[in-house]
Amino acid sequence: MPPWSGSGMQSGVRDAHNISWKIAQVLARAMPDSVLDTYEAERKPNVAMYT
Repeated sequence: MPPWSGSGMQSGVRDAHNISWKIAQVLARAMPDSVLDTYEAERKPNVAMYT
């Protein structure tokens, strides 16, 4: 497996997925803006595990 498709790239894909659905829901007014504040708290421990 190439190194670029390992942990780092997959973390980026998970980061993008996590923030994109939240942004979509906020723009659709289905969730409050405060849901965006959960992004770092949810993703930081996962990313730290791979670094």
